[in-house]
Amino acid sequence: GHIQVDSKHRIRRVIIAFDSKKERNFLQKVFNVLRNMKLSPKVKEWDKGTSVIIVNSKVFTEFLISLGIPPGKKSDKVAIPSAILSNENLTKCFIRGLFDSDGCVVNRRKKHEKRIEFFSKSEKLIEQISIFLRKLGVDHSVRFVKRDKGFIISITREKSRQLFIKEIGLSNEKLLKNL
Repeated sequence: GHIQVDSKHRIRRVIIAFDSKKERNFLQKVFNVLRNMKLSPKVKEWDKGTSVIIVNSKVFTEFLISLGIPPGKKSDKVAIPSAILSNENLTKCFIRGLFDSDGCVVNRRKKHEKRIEFFSKSEKLIEQISIFLRKLGVDHSVRFVKRDKGFIISITREKSRQLFIKEIGLSNEKLLKNL
């Protein structure tokens, strides 16, 4: 999921971006996975609090393209590749990655309300996630945010948040801490 959302890959290079402060542990996990795959990843500090993992590998780039992850800017075009959608466990892992990288937990203390949310400019991606969550029985809402020109999935009800955690899960420690 994280590569789907935050990477730019050319013929031989994949860049995966992380928030330097909030996603340090997640970056380390991804780095270790890539290193175990013998891809020789490199970590660099980028601008505005962003760290990146860079992988120079034509084979890895071609693999991502074969999964349906297009190269270049794609924030409004991303979708869950059909090869992943055809397998329920892979879809759960993919959605977990999306929420881990670009999801948040909103904690409204005055209303004693918590929400798990995910934002994307891709209507197709939001639709795919929504259909899958509905299939799992996770009650949620989808709304368009005019200012940001994108869509938000919100999981508000306690029962649905618990079902989401049980069925999809979260690996991002910061998100789990805020639940």
